[in-house]
Amino acid sequence: MSDRPPSFVRRHAAGATDDPDTLVALACDDNVWVRRDAARNPATPRWVLDLLVRAGADPQLRGRRGEPDLTLTAVDLRRLVEGGPWARRLVAEHPAADADVLDALATIDSPVLRLAVAAHRNTASRTLERLCADIEPEVRAAAAAHPSTAPDTLQLLAAAGSSADLHTVVG
Repeated sequence: MSDRPPSFVRRHAAGATDDPDTLVALACDDNVWVRRDAARNPATPRWVLDLLVRAGADPQLRGRRGEPDLTLTAVDLRRLVEGGPWARRLVAEHPAADADVLDALATIDSPVLRLAVAAHRNTASRTLERLCADIEPEVRAAAAAHPSTAPDTLQLLAAAGSSADLHTVVG
């Protein structure tokens, strides 16, 4: 059982609270309705809304609006990583995300997030090496197909019994 409150409780908090820390977390929530209610709350800190929009969210935080702002700094992207699932996803897909931020995101228990990191052009070979052994076949395949994945890593995994595309173990 999860310790996280259900979405209807988070939605109520997003519309009713004036605590800035709570509102930052709710603006970065993975539930679109919670994010929307946090965006509508006048007490939500403007900086988090601005960062989310610059990272690629639409102004109402319902989805992605298109091209993210490439001038976002590494410090701003790190601040978003601390915000929550929605913000992490925007950072994992942001073209300016650096190798250190992507490495941190690759350790989070979210297959969607790890898949985005495995496909990102700035992902370091050490991170890709770890993702080549991920539990999710799609993540392994994306990491194996990345141009920065070291050939030694692929050879080692093949020698250990992985198929060439790293989807399965061959016996």
